[in-house]
Amino acid sequence: MKRILNWLFLLGFVGMATAQEPIIRVKQIGTWSTPAMWWKGSVTQDLDDFLAQDATKPAEDNNNFDIWRDKVLEMEVTLDDKVVLITGGSDGLGRATAERFALEGAKVFICARRSEHLFQVADEIRNHAMQYLNKDAEIEVVGFPTDVTDPEDCSSLISNITSKFGGIDFLINNAGVSAAAGLEKLNEAEWLADFHLKVMSAVRLSKLVVPSMRMRGGGCIINASIGGGKAPVAGSLPTSVMRSAGLNLTKSLANEFASDQIR
Repeated sequence: MKRILNWLFLLGFVGMATAQEPIIRVKQIGTWSTPAMWWKGSVTQDLDDFLAQDATKPAEDNNNFDIWRDKVLEMEVTLDDKVVLITGGSDGLGRATAERFALEGAKVFICARRSEHLFQVADEIRNHAMQYLNKDAEIEVVGFPTDVTDPEDCSSLISNITSKFGGIDFLINNAGVSAAAGLEKLNEAEWLADFHLKVMSAVRLSKLVVPSMRMRGGGCIINASIGGGKAPVAGSLPTSVMRSAGLNLTKSLANEFASDQIR
């Protein structure tokens, strides 16, 4: 789980990336490994090669290699049976996030408004994950057409997921479009549209998933944001205001639901 969160953090600040060859940092050992290596057990050889090639590594580190390797191989490295919902999941950061979760073995729901494109992306992510992991078991990646600015659509989305999988473990509020202009160029309708898309959608969906997360013993809510949410530049309205609201929503939810193990 920490690897997923770290990856989302890095991706959000470094920029978009396609998860063709996702890599995972093993901090204790100091090498890199793909999810496929972990599942197939070949991480052992990968670490052996790394230490053999690193002539500058202190001798005491090599003496502890067998201990560290055993610890790494005992770690749980998949998200099997975890249920993930990603809004705005058919393109950009949302799609890359869905690809990564699928490669980690999670059951992935992605939602967006363009149904045909959404279904195509879901199929592509599923097929890629099955090919990459070389698994016979079916990979769950489901596209659910949703307008997250519509309260009824949001309720229907959560109801369908919970009825099929029993609840949601991860909610990634990623829906949004780039909207940047100066104050005098924006009308009230544009302000309200961005507010409902980026703020109220996250509020609605967070409220809807909390009960099932609480019943499942915890969960994780991630609200996508940008640097402009903290340090806006001229002409960045209304996005900078909405992302700032999203940051404060995140902090408020974290404080309110920490006792329920909802992060």
